[in-house]
Amino acid sequence: MTARTSNIAYMVLGLLLVLIYVFALLHHQYEFFDDSFEEAGWISYLFFLLGGVWFVVFGLIGLVRLKQGKRSE
Repeated sequence: MTARTSNIAYMVLGLLLVLIYVFALLHHQYEFFDDSFEEAGWISYLFFLLGGVWFVVFGLIGLVRLKQGKRSE
């Protein structure tokens, strides 16, 4: 049961990162005169966005493997 819970937690964390950083990227793109996002460049946004996608995929693969019974505890 702990593997399923941790996979769901990875997916939730990943979805939160994706939502936050998609919003941040859109805000950065369309708010040219806002100084709050100017310190960090595109690289940090893309890094966390891809990290969030990786967490979602990692959690989803773990859930699929548990469903198929390929991982035992």
